[in-house]
Amino acid sequence: MTLRRRTLAYLALLLVGMTAILYISLQRITISSFETVEHAQTVRQASSLHQYMLNRQDELFNKVRDWSSWTEMTDFVAGGGTDKAFIGDNLREVDLETNGISFMLMLDLQGDEVHWLSRIDNQPSTMLYGGR
Repeated sequence: MTLRRRTLAYLALLLVGMTAILYISLQRITISSFETVEHAQTVRQASSLHQYMLNRQDELFNKVRDWSSWTEMTDFVAGGGTDKAFIGDNLREVDLETNGISFMLMLDLQGDEVHWLSRIDNQPSTMLYGGR
């Protein structure tokens, strides 16, 4: 092998080696940078979702607290949920929709179902809690 061919072979080998080293280095740097950015975005989105869920929980708690302290609602549940006039006047699907609630399940002190109202494809209450 002549000096010229040997020099070209060494230069080609050096060029391939440098290209491989550069490729591997850049790939590790960019992948770790992307992973860092992705992790930060995931944490931020999870935190936002957690805050949203806490806000929704507070809203629902306030609505339930308002309804549970309502004397007529207490009388309705205590009476076994048979007052059709109360149902027609106060427990309508539009009320659930207005308040952003998907369903309402009223139970007596023994845990037996008194009344069920749902905006979700008329699903029975047993789909939610199994019934008694």
